[in-house]
Amino acid sequence: MTKKIIRNIAILVGVLWILSFITKLTMPFYWGDSTQTVKYEYYAKNSENYNAVYLGGSLEYRHINPTIIDSVAKLNGIDLHSFNLGVDGHGIIQQAEDLDGLLKIRNPNLKYVFLSLSSEPYFFVANMHTSKWTSWQSISSVTNATKILATLDDNPKKRLKYAGLYSMSWIENMFNIALVPDMISFYVNKDKPGESGLVHPIFLYINRD
Repeated sequence: MTKKIIRNIAILVGVLWILSFITKLTMPFYWGDSTQTVKYEYYAKNSENYNAVYLGGSLEYRHINPTIIDSVAKLNGIDLHSFNLGVDGHGIIQQAEDLDGLLKIRNPNLKYVFLSLSSEPYFFVANMHTSKWTSWQSISSVTNATKILATLDDNPKKRLKYAGLYSMSWIENMFNIALVPDMISFYVNKDKPGESGLVHPIFLYINRD
């Protein structure tokens, strides 16, 4: 009886994982974040106009103005046509995932990718269990987080806690049935900014001095 229950549970888990895997194959890597969706879809359509990209969190998103940087570079004889792909809340671990997604977008002119090294692997725990946080988690994000956490001088208990939280988020993403309603909403409303929550900004770059 016990073996039968264990077997049925294993079959159920396997079916759920397969369904989750198939579902994720249909989703772009940036789908969980509306700002990131707008930026990456714009970049994907116009990628060959740029030879440089900035990745980072809110500091990079809101303080790097490619127009200014490109003009200064030009004055110094550097041909730079850059695009700011920074997104609020993206730390170094998520930036690595962003980079993997970026490199899958065809751009034969891409020469430079700038990443922020000021970010830490820690994050706001309140962000867990949301599409924005869970949708990008992977085995590579857990591995990267664990490796970086191991090099820090913080309390071992704190480092172990966050390694566990990354692992938990990855497991949630592996069995992302709870995210399906958000996925459906993404596909149904992605061309309706007012309904999907996506805002197509007039200015993609914000300089706050």
